[in-house]
Formats: sequence, structure tokens, C-alpha cells
Amino acid sequence: MRITRHATEQMTRRRIARDDVELAIGMGQELHRAGATFYVLRLRDIPPSMRHQADVRRAEGTVVVVEEDRISTVYRNRNPRHIRQKSRHARAA
Repeated sequence: MRITRHATEQMTRRRIARDDVELAIGMGQELHRAGATFYVLRLRDIPPSMRHQADVRRAEGTVVVVEEDRISTVYRNRNPRHIRQKSRHARAA
């Protein structure tokens, strides 16, 4: 999968390794919001046999945002509730 310059810069700035991104995409929860796909690696997504590994535990909370088959940004947030779905009810103007 291709990665944008912005995502590469954010990975460097936030100290997120390529392995963390691959774990999030491979094992994380997949959410579709606002025209993008979010991959969120939660503790419950990590198999119990791997939870003791320091590099896997560090990857917990990694969020990878994919738009148009490209990784557009990467960040960490251990609470996936921040990725919300739009309300089904339109507000009156």
C-alpha cells in the first residue's frame, strides 16, 4: 500500500514504526467513516500470546487512515471512540 509524504512525516514525528502500521492494518479493527478507512489496533485485537511482546504493546492505539488506497495519516489514540459516525438526523437550519 502506498504512503503519502504527510503520513511519512507524521510517522517520523510521532515515532510510529512501519511495523506498527502493518500490525494495525493486519490485526486492527476496520472502521469506515467520512469516506476513509480507519484501522485501529486495540488491546483486544492483539492475540494473548503476543501481548507480552514490547514492540506489539507499543503498537497498541495506532490508528492508520487510508483514503483512495493510500495511507494518508497515522497517529496514536488508545480510545477508538474518537472516530465517530455522522449523525443520521440532519440538523434544521
